[in-house]
Amino acid sequence: MDKRVKNTTKALKQTLFDMLEQMPLSKITVTSLCKQAGVNRVTFYHHFADVYDMISQIEISYVEELKDYNFKFTQNGKVNFLWIVRFVKKYSDFYRVVFNNNIQTKLLDEMYAELKKEYCAAFGKKDIPQTKLEYMFTFLESGASGILKKWVRGGMAESEEYIADLISEIFISMHSHI
Repeated sequence: MDKRVKNTTKALKQTLFDMLEQMPLSKITVTSLCKQAGVNRVTFYHHFADVYDMISQIEISYVEELKDYNFKFTQNGKVNFLWIVRFVKKYSDFYRVVFNNNIQTKLLDEMYAELKKEYCAAFGKKDIPQTKLEYMFTFLESGASGILKKWVRGGMAESEEYIADLISEIFISMHSHI
């Protein structure tokens, strides 16, 4: 990618994140975003259709990284949640905006979809009905999201390891009763 394009995109992204700290996405216009970022509107439209498309493209670039991760569960139900926590921390500007604005994110959906496949494969062998497995996973997904949201909103004061271990501990304890 051309260095100018990279710098322009970076400026727009940072400005969008800064603006989202102050107002909801629905209130941000291309004009206000470009003015604040010091970028020409024509340049913006060369890369994005609107601010929603911009958020979507940011997400898509992050989702590409997920393809390199292997979500495998061990026999005791442990999964490497540390990678997920580190991923959230790496893109904490994005997640802070997403969590504070309750923006539905394809990124977490994709992450959880991969986890769900592995989860059902790993625990489906324990004679747990598929419907029950799906409800259990929904519960775990909501809990993990809640922990990540609280952690990001709280300024990520606890260590990545602490958060990953907490999610894993809750996950394992739920399955120890099956």
